[in-house]
Amino acid sequence: MSAAVNVFETLATGAAPERRGNRSRETVPQGCYPCRGTDRWVAVTVAGDADWTRFLGALGDPAWGRDPRFATA
Repeated sequence: MSAAVNVFETLATGAAPERRGNRSRETVPQGCYPCRGTDRWVAVTVAGDADWTRFLGALGDPAWGRDPRFATA
């Protein structure tokens, strides 16, 4: 989310923006995740339904990917 959006959200609500670190409201999952081995990581950003389908395909279409909990961000 851009800094400008944070400013307007703060002005509108009076609440300071939540610290999100490497997380995003718009992309889920998104982050850097540890892999097997020493100092090995993978960066993942899924930015929509088409990305989600490709992501699941890259993982071998695991059954948990069809869980209704993951139907929306």
